[in-house]
Amino acid sequence: MALCGGGVPDGTDEDEDALAASRGSSQTGLLQGSPSSSPITLDTYIDNSSPRFQRRVLLPLALGNAADAVEILSIGYIMTVYEGPTGSPLTAVEKQSLTAAVFVGMLVGGVLVGPLADRLGRRPCLLLSLAVNLAFATLSAAAPSVAWLVAARVLAGLGVGGSIPAVFTLGAELFPTAARGRGLSLVASFWMVGALYAAAAAWLLLGDGASGARIAPWGTWRLYALVAAAPAAAALALTRAWVPESPRYLARRRRYGDAARVLSAMTGAAVSAEKVEAACAAAAAAADGAACDAAEHAECGRGASEGEAAAYAALPAGAAPRSCRRRSAADSAAHHAHFRGGEHAVHDGGSGGSGGRAESWTAAAAPLLRLFVPPTARTTYVLMATWFALSYGSYGISTWNATLFADIGLGNPFASSFVYALGNLPGNVVSILYVERVGRRRMLCVSMAGAAAAAALFALGTRGGAALVVGAATTFNALSVAGWNCLDCLSAESFPTGVRASGMGLVAACGRAGSVAAQLVNGRLERDVPLLLLVTSGLMLAGAGAAALLPRETAGRALQEGDGGGDSGDGDAHGGAAVAAAADGVEGGK
Repeated sequence: MALCGGGVPDGTDEDEDALAASRGSSQTGLLQGSPSSSPITLDTYIDNSSPRFQRRVLLPLALGNAADAVEILSIGYIMTVYEGPTGSPLTAVEKQSLTAAVFVGMLVGGVLVGPLADRLGRRPCLLLSLAVNLAFATLSAAAPSVAWLVAARVLAGLGVGGSIPAVFTLGAELFPTAARGRGLSLVASFWMVGALYAAAAAWLLLGDGASGARIAPWGTWRLYALVAAAPAAAALALTRAWVPESPRYLARRRRYGDAARVLSAMTGAAVSAEKVEAACAAAAAAADGAACDAAEHAECGRGASEGEAAAYAALPAGAAPRSCRRRSAADSAAHHAHFRGGEHAVHDGGSGGSGGRAESWTAAAAPLLRLFVPPTARTTYVLMATWFALSYGSYGISTWNATLFADIGLGNPFASSFVYALGNLPGNVVSILYVERVGRRRMLCVSMAGAAAAAALFALGTRGGAALVVGAATTFNALSVAGWNCLDCLSAESFPTGVRASGMGLVAACGRAGSVAAQLVNGRLERDVPLLLLVTSGLMLAGAGAAALLPRETAGRALQEGDGGGDSGDGDAHGGAAVAAAADGVEGGK
């Protein structure tokens, strides 16, 4: 069921005048998209959000992503200096447990928080996730043993895993259509800020200066763990102050007054609850009609001869020959009501009325289950495979880079790791500049294939000079970062609104499974660095192939509405998508 894909509200009011003036003016906001067509819809309001609003939303979401990066990467630096109570270094099993711990927590956090964000709201789930991350990241500094440190890392990972789907879902639903990719890439690019923060803090607190002496003799891994928790604290405070709930989520929950208040703050225009409700109702009715036409179109083809069915299939939905329309008016009305019933039942089930009722586990899991029903299923499976491969490669190297550099004899692994982290910069710049022009899917495939080649070069250069090793590793990082920015955009944009956070949480959880696998495999292969890197290269190349199978390029297209799982609403910036998406829902998705 499309929510606000093309409904036309009745009448004109001051909100329409303000938005019309806004569309006619020059807007230079950091994320400002191009103006929408004349009918006032939810997308119209979002596409005309003020530059100030866009900046205020961008910073907290970006800091949330940076905090996740710091929490994930910091353990790699802690492992290089950690000593047990007796002064003994970490064993191989302890290293594997520490590096895998946060990813185990992230896997569980993503699967749990994604569906909760679709039912309870994106903003409260993001705030809760950041608070959990902050609390247990801080407590990890007081861990008396490796076992306690592993436990704190797992619990901090719950917060990290929960924040990722909430951050990117909010970004996708708050940024303007034409610049959504650029906005999400900017959020994703703050992974670089987190990586540089983690590397710089480790170098200053744990590393050596040019003279070979400790820069901060008083620095300990416990102090470093506290410093690493600071970005999560900043993200939590700014999110609470500046980031609103998604108006798309609020409208789907029929909280039209709340949605109107958010849209008013976004645009600076007076948006009423009645206008939001009227736009959504008109769009829903139009999409329901298109979906019903598509269903009847498909049904009329059944039972006909092969030639008749082929001729009928060539007709547009709703244009069936009169002889095919066997239903009476009453039968047709009943059929349309039945066709719509499932979708509206899903919508109504989570509307949050004041009476309320206890929800079963099946109802709570419904958003996840709908991800595996056509036409959403193909997107789900392909993104799961791509996330696994990219996570295995990028996290496998980034969390082990200091150890790998030390294993192959580089003199100052902290300095080499800082140079490696600088590889984020070119990857981010290229993706921000070209993600809208080149397209997310194409850039993702090229980036992952290039990263696979760089990992292979890294493997071949381990017995060569330091410059070749660090250069290949930094190139791998740059290409991986570009791939991540595109994958984050694709993942947030490829699922319908009703299951967007669930989809993000699920595919991110698959990524965490890949990350855990990388920690376990890399722990076993630590002493055979070339083989470790060749395995990484193979997984990245496989991920590039999987990404090529994604069914839909999302650049420049309005977000899909609806609940997934055969729900046919599909907003399209170019128009006419409601009928096409409805047909996809009936035919199983292609």
